[in-house]
Amino acid sequence: MKTIKKEAVAALLFILFGIIFNNLAQVCGTCSAANCAITDNTTATDGSNITAFDDCYTLPTPATSGTISTCYTISTDGSGKIGFRLSEAIRQDQNSASPCNSTAMDAIDNSRSYSLKLASAGCGGIAITPDATNVNNSLSGFNPEWYSLSPNTSYILCTSITIPNGGCQFEEICMVGYHLPTNTTNCTASIGTVAVTGATANGNEWDLSDGQTVTLTASNYTLPPTDGGTGMCVKTYGYFIFDQAPTLPINDISTIPNIPGFKGPSSGITCDDNNASGFSGTISSASKLWFVPFVADCKKLNSDNKLHLDEDLDNCYAIGTTAIIVNYITNPPIVTATCTSCSNATCPIISSTGTTVSDARIAATDDMTNSATSNEITTNLNPGDSKTICVPITVSSNSTLLGLKHAFRTIAPNVTCFLSDPDITRNYQLTSSCGTTIAPKTLNGGGVSSNFNPEWDVVSSSPTSGQITPGNYTFCITISLSASAADCSLLDKLLLDEYQVQPACSTPSAPTCGGTTICSGSTTSLTASGVSGNTFKWYDAATNGTIVYTGVSFTTPALTTAKSYWLTQSNGACESARTRVDVTVNQKTLPIFTQIGPLCATGTIPTLQTTSTNNITGTWNPTTINTTVGSHHYIFSATANQCAADTVMDIVITNNIVPSFTQIGPLCATGTIPAIPTTSSNNITGSWNPSTISSANTHYVFTADANQCASNTSMDIVVT
Repeated sequence: MKTIKKEAVAALLFILFGIIFNNLAQVCGTCSAANCAITDNTTATDGSNITAFDDCYTLPTPATSGTISTCYTISTDGSGKIGFRLSEAIRQDQNSASPCNSTAMDAIDNSRSYSLKLASAGCGGIAITPDATNVNNSLSGFNPEWYSLSPNTSYILCTSITIPNGGCQFEEICMVGYHLPTNTTNCTASIGTVAVTGATANGNEWDLSDGQTVTLTASNYTLPPTDGGTGMCVKTYGYFIFDQAPTLPINDISTIPNIPGFKGPSSGITCDDNNASGFSGTISSASKLWFVPFVADCKKLNSDNKLHLDEDLDNCYAIGTTAIIVNYITNPPIVTATCTSCSNATCPIISSTGTTVSDARIAATDDMTNSATSNEITTNLNPGDSKTICVPITVSSNSTLLGLKHAFRTIAPNVTCFLSDPDITRNYQLTSSCGTTIAPKTLNGGGVSSNFNPEWDVVSSSPTSGQITPGNYTFCITISLSASAADCSLLDKLLLDEYQVQPACSTPSAPTCGGTTICSGSTTSLTASGVSGNTFKWYDAATNGTIVYTGVSFTTPALTTAKSYWLTQSNGACESARTRVDVTVNQKTLPIFTQIGPLCATGTIPTLQTTSTNNITGTWNPTTINTTVGSHHYIFSATANQCAADTVMDIVITNNIVPSFTQIGPLCATGTIPAIPTTSSNNITGSWNPSTISSANTHYVFTADANQCASNTSMDIVVT
């Protein structure tokens, strides 16, 4: 609950709520030292009775953003039940232009988190889920309670709340823990037995049609005692209503609102309902409802004007361990223009099957006899009337015969009318896509008294007279009642049944398909071998799995790792066992080449080899080496069917190096004549011509040794 008290400077907000823990920065206490101040209230038996928050932690400096986290230690009493309430003080941040308004407060509400753990388990213990998260409907969503903790045991509660940046400043936090009462040991409350009337039994459930009313009447029950408090009900009997199956038994009445599918208590729960005459009401907006009976005392609180069960908290109540299940059944469809033409064949039809013709005919008769009212077609035929009814029929691929039967149901009282009555006439047609009428093989296959029992043979292909193939069809029948009809003065409801003969299954043998080996990244075609005309299915798993293809030849996607498929064949009625088909995937071989270069631009340029050293053949792009100075990129593509990868080579082309020598001379003819060096100062080796210095020569030519990408040079030496 939120309250605001106006002050001269700003509004101070006091908020009563609960928060949930995340492992964040602490304001007081830690999980390992949970020593935040907490009031252990041993007298309150309900969080709604707590008004005092005596033990608080005030922040030295108000927080205007960030996370406020606290940890507390508290022990359960002998009941093992505990709950928490919390109060916080939040003030407008005077340094912020943003308001600390309801939007900011909602952001704080939505940030709250908490966890309760056994103190003995430490911080690594498992958080214990509360049995109820907001028992007293706090606006903040916090008032957690636990009902099955260990008695007289220490627990750690850690909480966390985030203050959004701007608007609010957090100043104080106050926590209270309280203990719930133990169960009453001498409670004699019991629900007795419940009788259901107004609905149709359907196994362990009850069917209710439009406009009908179900009545639940209790007997032999025992109502709980009351403590006589103001407004307490002396006798209360009612039903909890769910729109999905509740988990039973329900051991704690306070957890009812949190059970999935809970719609509320029945309107029969009123104070001083001392006759338990039952609950009556129509069902709407649900296809199925679960009613769980209960007895409990109750009290209407002035604070919310709502009825509160077991308000004295003596835990003396009884809740049924089984639910009364009521099904909402839509009224049988009335024949309208939507199902009186071939293009709108939407009338209901019953479908039956049998392994023989005789079995299928009998199944159709039995199914119509036991059919639900939802399959009835309202005709309301009076003498002189005529009705056309169209229904959809799907013929299965494993069927060998299709037949139809009909029956009238709920003929008006005091009317004697039989299917064989001559005043009833029938005209019908079976079509595919509302095309040409397909005549039946026989008009009255079973020899029924009405002479209406048409049958068609089902063949896989190429049908002739009296035959159809599997697929979708429309059947329309026009029923007329003679204007002079005496016995048949009214036909109001019709049942149609289509039956199909589906012979007992003859399981085909497993098909065959050899595995194969492919190169990584390739696809392959797998071909099944089996009985001609059967349907072949390719699965991705040995059991269950997904059908990845249907057909004889299956082309796989590109595969990079080994893959298995499982193949079956079906004759329409039965499917064979699965055959495993393995696709082995070889990884591509990388061609290996001896690195070429660096090469001299003016030197001999080799040819790019089209066969690698590990015998992979292919082509290069470009096909020849570019002699332009620089680095050039070449791609080798392997020839197909070698399962080889492409590879690349970078080849560097360099300029000729000019050998560099220190100039010799001029020299004195009578002096020391040095040898000419054969290695240049930039490390180019070679030979001179002439090889020695003499007064007879002045010009010397240096020729570089091969494979050094070096040019020749010369030197003139003067000897005097």
